[in-house]
Amino acid sequence: MKPSLMVRTINDDDVEQVVKLWNEAGLLRPWNDPRYDIAFARQNDNSTVLVGTISDLLVAAAIVGHDGHRGWLYYVASSSLKRGRGLGRLIVETAESWLAARCMEGQPARARRQ
Repeated sequence: MKPSLMVRTINDDDVEQVVKLWNEAGLLRPWNDPRYDIAFARQNDNSTVLVGTISDLLVAAAIVGHDGHRGWLYYVASSSLKRGRGLGRLIVETAESWLAARCMEGQPARARRQ
């Protein structure tokens, strides 16, 4: 039986692993400090950082938030070592559930082009 993805909110010990995952996924930009973005998301009730783990290995992450009208996802990534297993889909579905619990259902998805 394959271990399943467990999704939870980030804790302090996860921050550097998340930054490394995002960097490996090519999501980081010089004008955005990911540690600041993580801290900012964690200080408000309208956003959080979700992490996905398999057997204590951090393999997926995303920032999820809303402005009261629209839900947003940022920095959605999964480990290159575990791609093709639906981890990205699962972290997005968890983020969508997080938004739905805050009455943000049915919001349009937007993706930034590289």
